[in-house]
Amino acid sequence: MYATSATRMTTLLGILLVVFTSSIMAAGGRASGGRSNTTPPVVVSVSVTTNNDQMIIRGSAFGSQPLQVLLGNQRLGIKQSGEQEIIAQLPSNVSPAAYRLIVERDGDLQSQPFTVHVMAN
Repeated sequence: MYATSATRMTTLLGILLVVFTSSIMAAGGRASGGRSNTTPPVVVSVSVTTNNDQMIIRGSAFGSQPLQVLLGNQRLGIKQSGEQEIIAQLPSNVSPAAYRLIVERDGDLQSQPFTVHVMAN
């Protein structure tokens, strides 16, 4: 009788685990507050095209969701983005200087500030 009760309990726990896991997967695979990736973006390198019209940002955890790139206090237009690379449009009036660059994802996950030097063309 005991073995049968233990088997039933194990089966019941297995069913509950399957239902719980299925519920998480149905919610998009997220079990922590609806966010799929809580790792903030990391900027590893930044290069500016020779005519100063685009910025190529390389790193990790950029995600596939819409994101923002801030150069100083100016938001840049995003031409293309992926998990490890962003191509941003620089404003036509960008002055040669050192700027603080931040990549923001999911509204509140920000990269550490990265210093970018824009040179005169």
